[in-house]
Amino acid sequence: ALCLLARYAVRKHLHTQRQAGRCMRPVLAVGSTEAVADLVRRTRRDPHFGWDVVGACVPTGTAVASVEDVPVLCDLD
Repeated sequence: ALCLLARYAVRKHLHTQRQAGRCMRPVLAVGSTEAVADLVRRTRRDPHFGWDVVGACVPTGTAVASVEDVPVLCDLD
């Protein structure tokens, strides 16, 4: 029972930290432009996932400068 209570407290603390923009993992999103845009919107809406999308790779490559204000770094090749 104590282990469950401790786990709950640690998860709540982690979610609070993520709401403040801390304890986030930088990630590179790879996929279609629509899929990357959807992922960026969802991770910004729900920071408890712990992801900070810092770059993207889409089929069109750098022909698109950014997707949802995330810089496009390369194409899928």
